[in-house]
Amino acid sequence: MIPIIAIANLVNGFISALLVVRLYARYRRRRRARLPVVGVGYFLVFYLSVAVLWLLYATPGLLVTDTYLIMVLQSLADVFVYVASIVLIQISFYAMNRQNIGVVLSFMSGTTAIVYVLGKIIYAAPHVREVIPPYVYWHPGTPVWLQVMTGIISGLSATIFISTFVSLGFRARSNAAVSQRSLYLAGGATFLFVATLAFFIFSTGGFLLTFVASIFGIIGLFLMLHGVPYRDQDSAAQQTSTPGVT
Repeated sequence: MIPIIAIANLVNGFISALLVVRLYARYRRRRRARLPVVGVGYFLVFYLSVAVLWLLYATPGLLVTDTYLIMVLQSLADVFVYVASIVLIQISFYAMNRQNIGVVLSFMSGTTAIVYVLGKIIYAAPHVREVIPPYVYWHPGTPVWLQVMTGIISGLSATIFISTFVSLGFRARSNAAVSQRSLYLAGGATFLFVATLAFFIFSTGGFLLTFVASIFGIIGLFLMLHGVPYRDQDSAAQQTSTPGVT
């Protein structure tokens, strides 16, 4: 049997890891040039979290087959979903210069992550193996509300991010480069939002939507990548760049 979803997630994980390397190079260049690195640093942590969670999602059938161990690794991957969601919130409110609000919402999301972990411990159950010849995949055996809660938190963080950068994109219409970057970020987050709904809320273990979520996720990351500048612009461009992407 072919663990097709795990293979798709492995590809996504490697692609995300390559994007992390590229972002890290950008981060180091800016530090050496003594340019602002907070925005790029946030994106670096976000992409790193996504790379780790996808590599963890890729373990069933490729590295492990024990259903309890799969449950542990997939639950750990879900924790990184919360980490990525918190980072998106931080980026959004950093871009709007409302960091205090971002801290409060991040704390609330972190509290929800603790509830998720406790729920996984209390309702610990092995993942369920499903076979659709010639494919095989695994889905959670724990209560659906834990998955739905994760989907709601990640969906809300994506919605905040989308709203923020759509707003910034339209406000920066006079600066085509900044406006375009903002809309790339919002567009990529929209794909991540759809992937979140498909994977955590609507799929409930279904094969097709789970696979679609993997594809939409990587499309979203590539689109967002276009919103993070990699080459140092001249000083004039730096002064007009969007706060959350510098």
